Amino acid sequence: MAGDLAYSPLYVLAKRKYEKNYVKKVKTDSGEVRIYDDAHVQKRWKKKVQNLKALKSGLPKLQKRYRADLKSDDTKVRTLAAAVAVIDLTAMRVGNEESVDEFGTFGATTLKKKHVKISGNTVKLHFLGKKQVDQKLSFTDASVARALKELLEGKSGNDFVFEYDDGKRIRAKVVNRYLADFDITAKDLRGFHANRLMRDELKHTKDFDKALEAVSETVGHEPKTLMNQYLDPALVKRYKKASFDIAEYIDSELARILGGTPTIARRQKPAATKPSYSQSAPLKSGEQLAGRQRITSPYGRRIDPITKQPGKFHGALDIDAREGSEVYAFASGRVVFAGDTKGNGGLAVKLSHGPNGEGETSYMHLSKTLVSAGDTVRKGQLIGLAGKTGRATGAHLHFILKSDSKTMDPTPYLKNRVIVGE
Repeated sequence: MAGDLAYSPLYVLAKRKYEKNYVKKVKTDSGEVRIYDDAHVQKRWKKKVQNLKALKSGLPKLQKRYRADLKSDDTKVRTLAAAVAVIDLTAMRVGNEESVDEFGTFGATTLKKKHVKISGNTVKLHFLGKKQVDQKLSFTDASVARALKELLEGKSGNDFVFEYDDGKRIRAKVVNRYLADFDITAKDLRGFHANRLMRDELKHTKDFDKALEAVSETVGHEPKTLMNQYLDPALVKRYKKASFDIAEYIDSELARILGGTPTIARRQKPAATKPSYSQSAPLKSGEQLAGRQRITSPYGRRIDPITKQPGKFHGALDIDAREGSEVYAFASGRVVFAGDTKGNGGLAVKLSHGPNGEGETSYMHLSKTLVSAGDTVRKGQLIGLAGKTGRATGAHLHFILKSDSKTMDPTPYLKNRVIVGE
């Protein structure tokens, strides 16, 4: 690799087939990656900043237009305005039919009635987004809530929200044409609001990484993707504690794809630290876990549920779950195992967490795994369905939490975190 890259730092920028001024093409398992020189990368970053500035001035015009259209006598115009408003207020993806059919994931134009709950002027959205990420979004807006109530009237759970007049629907291309009148795309809106949300988060915490994770969950992106494709570089450089070097980051990604070592000198790796799981105060006797989660067998010494004899130390937490209940990732991480353990654990998923994999969580007795080894997952992402495979008396989730290879009692960490759905 060094011989190929010695003449200039190279950067993995994007799979953009319409861009021709690349200096190298690399074929990977996920497709063709094109590599660009430093000047081209800097040009694209400059353009991104210019787009953010232009959007800041153009957005009020768009918002004035769709709010006027929400009062239109034309049903299609009102429905289209409501779809645009939802994208603007939530920064969600526009959505497409292929994702619904192939992956069962949704965006604004493909939302169904079952994904929407309205209470007064508050709208709550709960759906699976891109890469099976569990999305929970909400906003309060009287005119948009009123428009959505009108659209939902008489519809059943699997009917599309933005359907009007005998089965006609608002689709992504119609939304994009509407936005094009203001030189705006749905992606521009996501980028603009990601920066706004990031600034708001940083007002409450000076910890850049925590703010980044929180905003990533809201907009449904991996933290690195959000930082390197959407955030204003000036914002990143201002707040990130370890100075952020876009050239260094992208060069390391190139090294990962091609093999070998990065061409740019790397900073020394920090010493391994224990993963931060955001522990809450330990539960008191009689308290419940977050949501409807209920402990069926605690961490520690217990009676074996099958032999009814005093058993070995139970280094996990058993949580009540119905067959097929959704199981979510406890924290962001990488899938190191997904499949049949061929033993007591049955079908299971194991994740590693932290920069050096010092944290680990395992989810056992599943009825189905929904991720594969090597996948990167976000906190709250759907990774499997609960079941009773392996050695189990009934459906439940056997959850193991480790730090530096030592098991920990998960109970204090689940007071404010849901890993088992209904």
